[in-house]
Amino acid sequence: MLAEFPKDRQEKIKAKANEYIREYKKLADLRKELGITQEMIARHQGIKQVNISNLEKRHDMLLSTLHKYVNSLGGKLDIRIQFPNAESINVKSLNVKSGKVKPIAARTRIASKKI
Repeated sequence: MLAEFPKDRQEKIKAKANEYIREYKKLADLRKELGITQEMIARHQGIKQVNISNLEKRHDMLLSTLHKYVNSLGGKLDIRIQFPNAESINVKSLNVKSGKVKPIAARTRIASKKI
Protein backbone atom coordinates (compact mmCIF):
# COMPACT_ATOMS: atom_id res chain seq x y z
CA MET A 1 0.00 0.00 0.00
CA LEU A 2 2.84 2.39 0.86
CA ALA A 3 4.29 1.95 -2.65
CA GLU A 4 1.13 3.51 -4.11
CA PHE A 5 1.97 6.93 -2.63
CA PRO A 6 4.37 9.46 -4.20
CA LYS A 7 8.01 9.14 -3.04
CA ASP A 8 7.92 12.31 -0.90
CA ARG A 9 4.78 11.08 0.89
CA GLN A 10 6.39 7.66 1.45
CA GLU A 11 9.39 9.34 3.08
CA LYS A 12 7.15 11.40 5.39
CA ILE A 13 5.20 8.30 6.39
CA LYS A 14 8.41 6.36 7.10
CA ALA A 15 9.83 9.26 9.12
CA LYS A 16 6.65 9.47 11.23
CA ALA A 17 6.65 5.69 11.72
CA ASN A 18 10.27 5.85 12.93
CA GLU A 19 9.29 8.62 15.32
CA TYR A 20 6.53 6.46 16.80
CA ILE A 21 8.82 3.44 17.04
CA ARG A 22 11.32 5.50 19.04
CA GLU A 23 8.76 6.79 21.55
CA TYR A 24 8.78 5.28 25.00
CA LYS A 25 6.18 5.72 27.69
CA LYS A 26 8.74 5.28 30.46
CA LEU A 27 12.47 5.72 30.97
CA ALA A 28 12.57 2.12 32.17
CA ASP A 29 11.34 0.91 28.78
CA LEU A 30 14.19 2.73 27.03
CA ARG A 31 16.73 1.36 29.52
CA LYS A 32 15.47 -2.19 29.07
CA GLU A 33 15.53 -1.86 25.27
CA LEU A 34 19.22 -0.93 25.56
CA GLY A 35 19.90 -3.99 27.72
CA ILE A 36 20.96 -1.92 30.74
CA THR A 37 19.89 -2.74 34.30
CA GLN A 38 19.06 -0.33 37.11
CA GLU A 39 22.02 -1.78 39.01
CA MET A 40 24.40 -0.93 36.15
CA ILE A 41 23.23 2.70 36.11
CA ALA A 42 23.43 2.92 39.90
CA ARG A 43 27.02 1.63 39.92
CA HIS A 44 27.90 3.99 37.09
CA GLN A 45 26.52 6.97 39.01
CA GLY A 46 27.79 5.83 42.42
CA ILE A 47 24.33 5.58 43.96
CA LYS A 48 21.98 2.82 45.14
CA GLN A 49 19.79 0.83 42.74
CA VAL A 50 16.66 1.90 44.63
CA ASN A 51 17.43 5.52 43.66
CA ILE A 52 17.30 4.56 39.97
CA SER A 53 14.06 2.67 40.55
CA ASN A 54 12.56 5.74 42.23
CA LEU A 55 13.84 8.02 39.47
CA GLU A 56 12.18 5.91 36.78
CA LYS A 57 8.83 6.19 38.61
CA ARG A 58 8.93 9.99 38.90
CA HIS A 59 6.64 12.18 36.87
CA ASP A 60 8.77 15.24 37.56
CA MET A 61 12.55 15.57 37.95
CA LEU A 62 15.40 18.00 37.59
CA LEU A 63 16.86 18.33 34.10
CA SER A 64 20.30 17.66 35.57
CA THR A 65 19.03 14.32 36.93
CA LEU A 66 17.54 13.37 33.58
CA HIS A 67 20.74 14.52 31.82
CA LYS A 68 22.88 12.25 34.02
CA TYR A 69 20.51 9.29 33.48
CA VAL A 70 20.52 9.73 29.70
CA ASN A 71 24.32 10.08 29.65
CA SER A 72 24.59 6.82 31.59
CA LEU A 73 22.59 5.17 28.81
CA GLY A 74 25.04 6.56 26.26
CA GLY A 75 22.62 9.16 24.95
CA LYS A 76 22.45 12.93 24.65
CA LEU A 77 19.56 14.93 26.09
CA ASP A 78 17.95 17.41 23.69
CA ILE A 79 15.12 19.71 24.73
CA ARG A 80 12.63 20.70 22.06
CA ILE A 81 9.83 23.24 22.48
CA GLN A 82 6.73 23.01 20.27
CA PHE A 83 4.40 25.98 19.89
CA PRO A 84 0.99 25.74 18.22
CA ASN A 85 1.16 26.46 14.49
CA ALA A 86 4.94 26.80 14.53
CA GLU A 87 8.03 24.72 13.99
CA SER A 88 9.63 23.17 17.03
CA ILE A 89 12.57 24.92 18.63
CA ASN A 90 15.61 23.06 19.93
CA VAL A 91 17.09 24.56 23.11
CA LYS A 92 20.86 24.27 22.77
CA SER A 93 21.95 25.10 26.31
CA LEU A 94 20.18 24.78 29.64
CA ASN A 95 23.30 25.28 31.74
CA VAL A 96 23.26 21.60 32.71
CA LYS A 97 26.70 20.57 33.92
CA SER A 98 27.89 18.25 31.20
CA GLY A 99 31.32 16.90 32.14
CA LYS A 100 32.78 13.87 30.41
CA VAL A 101 30.59 10.93 31.38
CA LYS A 102 31.60 7.59 29.95
CA PRO A 103 28.39 5.71 29.09
CA ILE A 104 27.64 2.17 30.14
CA ALA A 105 28.57 -0.31 27.39
CA ALA A 106 25.36 -1.79 26.02
CA ARG A 107 23.66 -3.20 23.00
CA THR A 108 22.25 -0.39 20.89
CA ARG A 109 19.38 -2.02 19.08
CA ILE A 110 17.46 1.27 18.96
CA ALA A 111 19.80 2.81 16.40
CA SER A 112 19.38 -0.16 14.08
CA LYS A 113 15.57 -0.39 14.09
CA LYS A 114 14.00 -0.30 10.65
CA ILE A 115 10.45 -0.30 9.35
